[in-house]
Amino acid sequence: MDVKKSMPHESALITSRLKVAVLMGGVSSEREISIRSGTYVGQALEQAGFNVAAVDIDPENLNILDDKSIDVFFIALHGGFGEDGRLQEILESKGLVYTVSGSAGSRIRVARIDGNGDAGPDAQG
Repeated sequence: MDVKKSMPHESALITSRLKVAVLMGGVSSEREISIRSGTYVGQALEQAGFNVAAVDIDPENLNILDDKSIDVFFIALHGGFGEDGRLQEILESKGLVYTVSGSAGSRIRVARIDGNGDAGPDAQG
């Protein structure tokens, strides 16, 4: 991995072209917000020099997770499936690198927000 020397006020920039899949969309009522925020994240990552794949994902369309060219998955989904630990659990089971909390932490957070203590697969975020 190449590191570009930076100005004193900047951190070192990774100039290698890591491929980041920005996962957005989903099936919750917050789908449109997820697409908007995922688009902004993708644009920022591209400006920072990353190779970005913007992906509209849902539980029935997980093909991107089998793409061996992806180095890291950036989760930009809001609500159920993206924040309740289900997607994180799938990523973990495949040994994939991703952003945000792990599946257990996500389930606990959603259960606390819901106030019902149920962090099972049907929990809504």
